[in-house]
Amino acid sequence: MRPRILLTACLLAFLIGHLNSQDTRSFPAENVAVLIIANINGNVSVEGSKIQEIVFEVESKSGNDKLQSVVYKQIGDTLVAYIESKCNQFEIKNQDDGDHWGFYKWENNCKDEDPAHIDFKVVVPATLLKVLVSTINDGDIVVGSLTPNQEVAAKNINGSIKINTGRIRSARTINGDVDLAFSPGEILAGDFYTLNGDIRAFFPNELNAHLSFESYNGDFFTNSSDVKVQPIQAEKKKDADGFHVKIGGKSLMQFGQGGPELKFETFNGDVILKVNSL
Repeated sequence: MRPRILLTACLLAFLIGHLNSQDTRSFPAENVAVLIIANINGNVSVEGSKIQEIVFEVESKSGNDKLQSVVYKQIGDTLVAYIESKCNQFEIKNQDDGDHWGFYKWENNCKDEDPAHIDFKVVVPATLLKVLVSTINDGDIVVGSLTPNQEVAAKNINGSIKINTGRIRSARTINGDVDLAFSPGEILAGDFYTLNGDIRAFFPNELNAHLSFESYNGDFFTNSSDVKVQPIQAEKKKDADGFHVKIGGKSLMQFGQGGPELKFETFNGDVILKVNSL
């Protein structure tokens, strides 16, 4: 009988160590213009609301909470939420540089044997100017219900990206689809990429933009008839051996009257672009 009791006790200890844990935090938004969320393993969901504060609901579904924790830090008008552990350090860039607003540094020969799966659910007010979101493994990114004036950028590696509203500046992943529903009004120059997946972009009204498309095993589709295919451009570079000329690779198009440059690139996937549609 004793071995059975011991086994039960060990199993109970294992289950207790892997129970979900939840945490809710809120921050006043009056002095915050930029929100950065840098997850490692897990999902990130951001929704706009009429509230006047930024609310985080964070759930750790596995792993050892003693090894990893969520850190909140405000630097100037930027609020940052990231993961801290004995194996990594997150560094914030002094200046938002397009797709690179921060990065993780990993310690060599450091092994976190039981990494946590952490999900973020964040509600933000309309006063934020920028929402910059990233995760790395085992998670998807979903951003929705923002205003047409709020700028959005998202990065992932092993997961999808879905942005429903806002001024979308960038969405890049490696293994996953990218779904973009742009807000009415002015659009930003944008950079959208996936290695293994499709990109679907929806514009609620007529599109005026210059667009480049590049893919190895993918095609470009659109329902717009107001598009002109531009001549293929040659890239000429000079080095010690002379001039090197590269022809092709990108398809260049003008939608409507032209405008901001939208870059779409895949490797194994299609780009589907629709206008007057959501």
